[in-house]
Amino acid sequence: MNGILLDINIQGDFAHVLHLLAAQNLLAHWESGGFVVRTLADLGLAGNTPDRTIWNRCQAEGLVLFTENRNDDGPDSLERTMRTRSRRTACLS
Repeated sequence: MNGILLDINIQGDFAHVLHLLAAQNLLAHWESGGFVVRTLADLGLAGNTPDRTIWNRCQAEGLVLFTENRNDDGPDSLERTMRTRSRRTACLS
């Protein structure tokens, strides 16, 4: 893993986390380790990009997706994608 991908719905909340890290002089350590924070826009993805596409991009780029609104609403949903494409499913309930 080399970073985090912030879903459209969590970017404002995560800005507060980054601010706290910067206030404690921890952000420089994070950045010096090559750890990145990306948004959908950084990757050229729209806010309405299907979950499956977002998940595939995270896998390809070594990013962990931070989100709060993905679901199992269809074949391209995040949960369905993870259940069908993940090698490990023990963490899914």
